Amino acid sequence: GCITAATIKPHQTSADVDVRIETIVPADIDVFVAKAAPVDDADGNPHFPGARPVATVNSLSLLVATFDYLDPGTTYHAIVRAEDANGVTVLTDTFTTRDSATTSGGLTVTDLGCTSGCITAATATPTADIDRFELHIETDRPAKVIVEYSTPTDTQKLSFLDEYYRDWTIDIDGLATGTTYEVVVMAVDEQGRNEIRTGSFRTAVAPPNDIEIGFGRVFIERDGDASSVNRGEIQMVWGTDEHRWGRRGEEKLHDGSTVHLDDGNLSIVRIEPGGMTPELFFFAGERDGNRPICEGNDDLYPSPGMESCGQADIAWSFTGRWAMTLDEVRQLDRCVEHGLDDYRADAYCVILESTEGSDDYARFDVLVWFDLN
Repeated sequence: GCITAATIKPHQTSADVDVRIETIVPADIDVFVAKAAPVDDADGNPHFPGARPVATVNSLSLLVATFDYLDPGTTYHAIVRAEDANGVTVLTDTFTTRDSATTSGGLTVTDLGCTSGCITAATATPTADIDRFELHIETDRPAKVIVEYSTPTDTQKLSFLDEYYRDWTIDIDGLATGTTYEVVVMAVDEQGRNEIRTGSFRTAVAPPNDIEIGFGRVFIERDGDASSVNRGEIQMVWGTDEHRWGRRGEEKLHDGSTVHLDDGNLSIVRIEPGGMTPELFFFAGERDGNRPICEGNDDLYPSPGMESCGQADIAWSFTGRWAMTLDEVRQLDRCVEHGLDDYRADAYCVILESTEGSDDYARFDVLVWFDLN
C-alpha cells in the first residue's frame, strides 16, 4: 500500500489524540473515527455507514490532526483511506482515549512534552534570492525537526534528525517563482513526542531581465565574386525583428577578411520571465553587375528600413532570424573564449553563420554577445 506510517498518540492529561498519516506519494487521505465497529461495503472495504471524514487532505503525502472532542476512557475505531491514481489503500485500528487526567505519585502530570505548545515560533521569510525562503523554528526544549513543503503537483521533505536544538534556521531553495507553498513543520523532542505546525508562503513573481545584446566581429569566408569583375564590394546591415541597429557602407573585403564592429554597437533589451531574446538578423550584400536584381526573391533583401528589392544590384546573404531563451543563453561559451578580453569577457557569445548560397553570394559568420548583468 501507499501508506507508510499511521500513528495515533494520546495526550497525557486529556482525551485528545494526535493523528499523523504519511504516504509514499501525494494522495487524497481521509480519516474516519467512530465508537461503533466498521462494516464492509459492497466491495469488501470497511466503512462507517453515512459517516464523513473527521480529517482530510487532497494531493498531499502528509495528514496531521488533533481530535479534541473524544470522550475520555473510551475505545474508538479508526479507518484511514488513501487514494492516488494507482488505487486505494485502507487501514483499520482501534484506540482508547485516556481518562481526563493522568497522575503520577499523587501529582497530576502537567508536562505535555512536544504535544502542545512546544513550538514557540515558526516563520517563513523571503530572502534576497527570489527562489529561496528561510524558515526559523524555535522550541521550548531540544528537538529534532522535519519540514515538508508542497504545491498541488510536488512535495519535498527535509529531515534534521541527527541533533536536538531549540533554534533552527533552514534554507529552502530552488522554489518556483509566483507560487504558493503549503508547509508542515514537526518538532520531535528527546522522548519522541511531537508537535506539528502548518502554514503557507508565496514566492514573488520573477522581475523582467534587462540585458545587453551586441554584434561583434564579422568574418568573411567568401566574398561572393564568382562571376563578377567586382572584387568584394560588401555592405552590411543588422538588428532585431523590430529595429535595424546598424549599417556599414560598401567596402572592399576579400576571402578571409575580418571586420570588427564598434564596441558601442549594442542594444539594451527587456525580457519578461520565461520570454526569449528578440530575433536577431545580419545581412551582407555583395554588389554584382552581372546578376539579376535580387533574383525575384524579396526575402533575400534585408529589412526593415531598407529600399525595396530592385533598387540596388546586390546579392544579399543572411543569417536568418534567430532567438533563444535566457537559459539557452547561459549555456553558451563565455566571450573570452572567442577573443573578447574587454568588459565583455564574462558575457555569453555565439557565432551565427550565413545560410548557404551560390558562389555569387558572400558567406560569413558574425559573433553575437549577451551581457546578462
